[in-house]
Amino acid sequence: MTNYANYVWADPQAVEAYHASGAHAPIGSVETTHAVIRECSTAPPQKAGVTV
Repeated sequence: MTNYANYVWADPQAVEAYHASGAHAPIGSVETTHAVIRECSTAPPQKAGVTV
């Protein structure tokens, strides 16, 4: 996102799309960079405070 004013509509839209997908896992981030990295990663998600 290059225009921070877009967060007003983009974050709620991303959360809505996530819920509409039928996913049930807690949302870790709606930040696009994190989402892209997570999507491209084969590493398992980590819980806060847990090191593997």
